[in-house]
Amino acid sequence: MPMIKLTRRSVAAIEPSSVRMFYWDTDLAGFGLRVEPTGRKSWVVDYRPGAGGRNVVKRRLTLGTVQELSPEDARKRAADILAAVRLGSDPVLERKKERAIPTFREFAATFLKDEAGRLKPNTLRNYTSYIRKHLNPALGSIQLDKIAPADVAKLKSSLVPFQPSDFDNLILERNIEGRCGYALCPREHRKEDPKAKYRIVWGPKGSGPNGRGRDITVVPREKLEMWCSDECAERAMYVR
Repeated sequence: MPMIKLTRRSVAAIEPSSVRMFYWDTDLAGFGLRVEPTGRKSWVVDYRPGAGGRNVVKRRLTLGTVQELSPEDARKRAADILAAVRLGSDPVLERKKERAIPTFREFAATFLKDEAGRLKPNTLRNYTSYIRKHLNPALGSIQLDKIAPADVAKLKSSLVPFQPSDFDNLILERNIEGRCGYALCPREHRKEDPKAKYRIVWGPKGSGPNGRGRDITVVPREKLEMWCSDECAERAMYVR
């Protein structure tokens, strides 16, 4: 294994060979340069985790290419890593654990797949749409443990205000699940006679012509079955 002092001049003078080569620094044990046959040069650091010793298998961590890090920066980074190892750190294992944490997009895809058999079809469609349109563009590439409050705040500020069409979808979703369409109501929606397509609904006293009698409205059965009561229908339409 060639041993040289890794400087800008010495690194620039190294020519690639037909096989991968490693050049180790004479000043900092474990700090080296990997040279590929293609000419690519990368900084590396070798260490033995835990208590160390020759019986412990070495681990190797790539720090970056010579274009990304100067010899001085790479040596300092290697020294910091070796100091952390002496205190019990294992950078290679920590990097593997970090890379194992899924991004939000990966997590969301797993969530939708796992919940597909439990969610109502319309609920699943809504979740999929919201994730695709709003969440993935804003958070998709970020690992779960890296999502910060500022990322969530930015997402919330960019969302289009709740639209009437969104409210209609919410009502439909609740009805499919057998619940009253009013979001704050815990009851089931009412069920009218399935043989009747319409129902006559009487208004309050004095709602008729010239303030006399009661107004009469013919309402489709499907409209009545959206709610558990007229009161919930009025509340929901006020919100809409």
